[in-house]
Amino acid sequence: MTAGIAVYNDWGTVQIDENWAAMSLRQKTQIAVQTPATGAQAYNGNLTFAAVSPVVFWKADAPIYVLTSTNNGNGTWTYTFRATDPTFATVYVFDTPEWATQNYGLEVFNASGVKVFGDQLSSLKLAKVLPIGGTVPLVWGGLPPGEYAVTTSDPGFKSETYAADIERTAVFSCGARHLANGASCDWVLARDGIPFAVNSQSFTPQFLLVADVAGL
Repeated sequence: MTAGIAVYNDWGTVQIDENWAAMSLRQKTQIAVQTPATGAQAYNGNLTFAAVSPVVFWKADAPIYVLTSTNNGNGTWTYTFRATDPTFATVYVFDTPEWATQNYGLEVFNASGVKVFGDQLSSLKLAKVLPIGGTVPLVWGGLPPGEYAVTTSDPGFKSETYAADIERTAVFSCGARHLANGASCDWVLARDGIPFAVNSQSFTPQFLLVADVAGL
């Protein structure tokens, strides 16, 4: 950039400038992932919230993943989470900070007048971006004990054909859960009982992301 402000972190990565905004906590809430799913022996939980460009992390006692995310077109989003077994999750919604106003402190705006930082907000603190590298299930505990939430870069995909009276196919996606010192991920049933056989295949997510949510 030729003018304005640029903020870098300790690794030399741009955190705030004309093109980058500091994602900030917009909502923290608990949901039940306990509604029986249609088309799979699994469970769903929904969350609707206001946001501009959300990034969602969670803490859960079992692996969950984002089955669907829908922009409702009126400033709200609806996310559906899925788990193999009933569970509860604490969901953290981070968003670009243009939605927030403050009466004092430091605010940074880009050239279009969009707010990209506010020092009264709780910014997203990434503790680890972990390459999954084709390994699912995965357990990683390389962080100091703390409070962490997780998400994946994408849900991935795996299909398996099994035999009953006739061949059936099951489809899985990759769910994540937090650990006291890191995170783990495992396959979660997306759909089963598909009445034909397919060639077994899998595409694991690229990254498991871990956020430090202590104090949030």
